[in-house]
Amino acid sequence: MLAFPLLVSMASLLLEDTVPPAVSRPTPAEALARATEAVRAIVPEATVAPVRSKNPHLDDWKIERPLDGWHFHTAIVGQSFVAPLRKFVAVEPDGTVRYPFTGDDLAKLLAAHDKSDWKDEDYVNAAILHVHLTSVANEDGWKVLRKPEDFLAITFNMPKAGPAVAARAQAAERITAPAVARENAAIVVTLQAWHLIGGELKKWTVEFGENVAAKAEPLGQFGGGGYD
Repeated sequence: MLAFPLLVSMASLLLEDTVPPAVSRPTPAEALARATEAVRAIVPEATVAPVRSKNPHLDDWKIERPLDGWHFHTAIVGQSFVAPLRKFVAVEPDGTVRYPFTGDDLAKLLAAHDKSDWKDEDYVNAAILHVHLTSVANEDGWKVLRKPEDFLAITFNMPKAGPAVAARAQAAERITAPAVARENAAIVVTLQAWHLIGGELKKWTVEFGENVAAKAEPLGQFGGGGYD
């Protein structure tokens, strides 16, 4: 008497194993809604937005998403005397929300991701995203520099006269577009960027190999300071 129900049960298990349920990838709007709901369950007054570098003293620019189906957000969860208190949030392709999400989490994700069909542009976008997630202060404004003029065009709190002007011009001469190099089994992205908070000019080296790691080399401090 139990044979038929048992066969049905075994068939259903086999069907579940071979035909997984379809998962609909969230749109950017749906991902934002999911991230907002998850963060507000912990901090009701939180505000959530897609990651981007935004500041009135610099061009507002969107951070490209190199990982298909993933969405990355920043959540303002409080306010200190000097700056918003933020955390990063990620939404996976199946809609799962990962909060908080850190640069270390992204490094592990990038290391495990199949990058066999990536072009140089994908590696550059991944490096930029990785640098962005190294610090929530990057939400307050930073700029990837592609030529000396990009750095010299920044005016906020920059020196107008004296030796600092010459030092800035000398530093600008070292600025080149982001570069991608193959070194043994690793892909290495090099880029220069100016970070508004602290006014630091940095050379970033992001290596994609068995692991993903970013290293910053300071190239000088010029201007900066925030919103004022």
